[in-house]
Amino acid sequence: MLLAFFVTPMQASTSSLSSLEKESRQEVPQEELRYRITWSGIPAGEAVLDTIKSGQFITYRLTARSLPYIDAIYPVRIHEESIVTSDAHRPVSFYKRSREGLMGKEGVTQVLFNAKSGYVELWKNGRFRGRLIVSEDVQDPLSCLFWYRTNGKPEHDVRLRITDGKKIITGTAHMIKREEIETPAGIFDTFLLNPRMEGLSGVFKKSPGAEIMVWLTDDARKIPVLVKSKVVVGYFSAELISR
Repeated sequence: MLLAFFVTPMQASTSSLSSLEKESRQEVPQEELRYRITWSGIPAGEAVLDTIKSGQFITYRLTARSLPYIDAIYPVRIHEESIVTSDAHRPVSFYKRSREGLMGKEGVTQVLFNAKSGYVELWKNGRFRGRLIVSEDVQDPLSCLFWYRTNGKPEHDVRLRITDGKKIITGTAHMIKREEIETPAGIFDTFLLNPRMEGLSGVFKKSPGAEIMVWLTDDARKIPVLVKSKVVVGYFSAELISR
């Protein structure tokens, strides 16, 4: 029961996706961001967000796991990868392998994007599960975070279509305020973002009516440095510990 933020889309775009992208696109450098996860104040896990650039493509990768003593209660293992085009930030594929709980089985999800034909295919554990018609500006559950980091502006309320292969939703994000935040990685000038989304699958479901609060650095990179949210049982936070 960890890491809602890392698998819950950071949403994007206002009235015009194309105009916002053209005006404000920033480059996310190749990077490795490490996080400490706590659950109701108890150290519970760790996560790493990687950005890997190679030619015409960028790979975003998330790996996360619960700590050994949490494994005895509720083990969590997550590996996600999103591959996007480096020029237009259009998803090519989304991959997720995860296992949760003592009795949980490992599951593998793949979403394959066909930009020319305008559809995505969903595969579960190697089996074809269906196809969705999508617009070219759709993002996947991991690439949407980096879409916001490269295109979003704090002053703009934004929207973005996102798909996990099963459904398409429109997420929104609203900046609440600017403030200074201290984490083990340092002191940062940030803006507090309130992303909202409903209907996409995640590592766990947040409690009804609960909000996710995300602090991003108030600069071109928009590094997520702190995340807080209420979950089904208790609260969680994710703090940046190194970059």
